[in-house]
Amino acid sequence: MRPEHVEPTILDDPDEVDRFLEANHLTRQGILAIRDAAYVQMVDCSPLMAANAPGTLAYHYGVLETRAQFLGEHWELSREGGIEAIFNQQLNSKIVFQNVDVACSRVNDPRPRSEKGSGAERECQANLFEFYGMSTPKKIRIPQNHMAVYFIMVDERGAVELSRPVIEDKKFTGFIERVFVSDGSDIEREKALPAEPLDQPVDDFDVPVRRRS
Repeated sequence: MRPEHVEPTILDDPDEVDRFLEANHLTRQGILAIRDAAYVQMVDCSPLMAANAPGTLAYHYGVLETRAQFLGEHWELSREGGIEAIFNQQLNSKIVFQNVDVACSRVNDPRPRSEKGSGAERECQANLFEFYGMSTPKKIRIPQNHMAVYFIMVDERGAVELSRPVIEDKKFTGFIERVFVSDGSDIEREKALPAEPLDQPVDDFDVPVRRRS
């Protein structure tokens, strides 16, 4: 079967975004909760911590909150291929958390704040570009029956999008879909920092696990 060719799409209309999220068994409230958990870690690090602490802590708490929000009837925990994610067997889709330099911009595409590993690249390797001369837009070749891998992308402003990238040479080289959830303007930054220490993850959180292949 010949692969399907599509142009990258951007959803930023709130109603369209909500319909997309609902169709994928996700919610705006859940995505924003993930953003909030990661954002707090970005801005609440002590200057005495290591320089990479904001990104590292944001990643760990972003992964934690992604699972806390969505594991259950539709989504299961996945570490397949060494990728920390959640997986929906019915939709054959996976969701990964990612810190990026910018989100929800039509001018600049997001770039990961750290290189992607070989596992993530393999997951997204089927999303290859075909360029038509030097002009834009680029069209993307998507093989049929291939897993869709989405990333919840959060930047330092608190902007967040759910997007499906192409990964080549450990970098995002393009996007199939970009779904703008918030540009960060909804964050009350003075109230973003917790008045008390963040709750620690519970020890007996029992979830289904998708094992590595």
